[in-house]
Amino acid sequence: MFTLLALLLSAPALQAQKKLNTLNKPDYDQKLIHYGFYLAAPLTRYNIDHSQEYADQLAADPSGGEGTTNVNAKFSPGFYTGLVLNVRIADNLDARFVPGVGFYSRKIEFTNMPQETGEIQTVDKVISSTMVELPVLLKFKAKRRTNARMYLVGALSPA
Repeated sequence: MFTLLALLLSAPALQAQKKLNTLNKPDYDQKLIHYGFYLAAPLTRYNIDHSQEYADQLAADPSGGEGTTNVNAKFSPGFYTGLVLNVRIADNLDARFVPGVGFYSRKIEFTNMPQETGEIQTVDKVISSTMVELPVLLKFKAKRRTNARMYLVGALSPA
């Protein structure tokens, strides 16, 4: 019974060890144009450079900066989508045009912020932005080995 169970469980693993002799999509490399789309969910934030005066103010506060308004950037989710147009130039070289649009919201957190009522609160400022990117890429492809290949992509990306 145990031998039969071991044989049934090991059969798929033994089958996977066989060398693949058939190409997946053998005519794929011969097509002139390939196209598609992509979706992404990036995390974005501002890079805030604090001035030396701000750093000195925090260092001089004996309470460790508790009475001073602190400004920090927080990570915020975004959404990015676009199209892919791949054109074969030569056997090992492709050009890609990948236009996309990104919708971002970046958050800045102000802690110990005095309010008009006299209270001290933490206030979040959300800044929304939309970016359009029109990158052009070159893709150098190595020779296909059965169903895999190495490639290198370089690009110029005005945003």
